[in-house]
Amino acid sequence: MLVLGATDTIGGVASVASQVTCTIFGMELNAGTETYKVLYQGQLAAAAATIYTAPASTQSFVKSIHIVNNDTVARTFQLFRGGTAAANDITPAVTLSASGWAVYDENGWKIYNSSGTIQTGNF
Repeated sequence: MLVLGATDTIGGVASVASQVTCTIFGMELNAGTETYKVLYQGQLAAAAATIYTAPASTQSFVKSIHIVNNDTVARTFQLFRGGTAAANDITPAVTLSASGWAVYDENGWKIYNSSGTIQTGNF
């Protein structure tokens, strides 16, 4: 599980805009109140950008991340924490096959091809 402090960020980038989608599921904890929600859902851009910022006075817990390549050719993605520089990467640049996807959960990352076969285990 990824734990984010107040105003901590997650950024992302894809090899091409509008083809790779990202959904982040988790919980925000503020003054003892837990709010379970979709923290982010959208398309990754071709330039690295912040996609989620934990609200002030809030701690966020990322339970799972789902990345989907909606294109008919392979595409790459990369996620960052606390900025979009290479030094802040959560993942290396990962290549998803055409219509492939990646899932982050309590067991780490798994990369799947379009038929649901695991291409790569934890990284």
